[in-house]
Amino acid sequence: MDRRSLLTAGLVAFLVVDLVLVVLALRSVAVPASGTPAPSGGSESRTVEPSQTPSRRPTPSPSTETTEASRPAVAPAVRVIAGVDGAVVWALDVGRCGDPGAVHVSTDGGRRWSTETAPGGLTRLRPADAERAFAVGGDDDCAFRLWDTADSAASWSEPRSAATAWGRDPEDPTLVHVPGGETGTPCRRSAEVLDLAGLGNGVASVACSDGTLRSTDDGGASWRTAGSVDGLAALALTGPGVGALAALDDGCDGVRVLVVADGEIGDGQCVGDERPRAGRVGLSLDAEGAWLVAGDSVLRAGTTDLATADFAVTGQWPRD
Repeated sequence: MDRRSLLTAGLVAFLVVDLVLVVLALRSVAVPASGTPAPSGGSESRTVEPSQTPSRRPTPSPSTETTEASRPAVAPAVRVIAGVDGAVVWALDVGRCGDPGAVHVSTDGGRRWSTETAPGGLTRLRPADAERAFAVGGDDDCAFRLWDTADSAASWSEPRSAATAWGRDPEDPTLVHVPGGETGTPCRRSAEVLDLAGLGNGVASVACSDGTLRSTDDGGASWRTAGSVDGLAALALTGPGVGALAALDDGCDGVRVLVVADGEIGDGQCVGDERPRAGRVGLSLDAEGAWLVAGDSVLRAGTTDLATADFAVTGQWPRD
């Protein structure tokens, strides 16, 4: 082979090798190392493989997860209202042992009040008229006692045994005093007693902080669940399974008032448009209607049909 032929053969070999290298380079671009075909351009969607590295667990949305903080806040009643009729109403700022609250009396539907220092750490008040009432609570030594007044709380009798009375304990919110001088825990799993209705003859009901209504008919020897209400805050009963409840729930901006009849709890109605602070809800029934305390407002319904009654603000909670 002459020199010219050798040069021609070498050039051809170089071109063949160069072509092979170009083809290999194009294959390395068109096919990823994983062997998965490369996506084409344009708007075509692609499936993203899950990452093999640990990722943070997403925080549940508040709208789909129920937490303790999202539940309506309730607390043992620190404001108690006790009506006699459409004009006469008593009010109690609940006290503690050695730290008496105050007793207030109004004869004009809550527009004006007379205020007197309570004789002890009162937790329950039962008036008969504008002058007479009895109350129970703890004395300075936290002994459970009963007092009565005949001059609109201006003066009180000497404290005496409250062994025949029902009442919330002035120090321990899980306890109630039952007839016979003993104490008991009516609510389950250490729930607090928010409000109490003593109905005599060993019969009583309590509102518990877990939303249950608990009742007894054997003087507190045993308690049963008589119902459950979201945000239950207060109760007012005129007999076993008859009366009304007050609740703070997410479906009402104010206070929900529910009727209790024949042991059944109705749907009730939403009263007001401002949520009161926990513990500042009270309810009282009389022969002519109902009284409701919601925060600083005192409201009156002039009918016993509370399912549709109009509650009107008649006054403000009394100031010391």
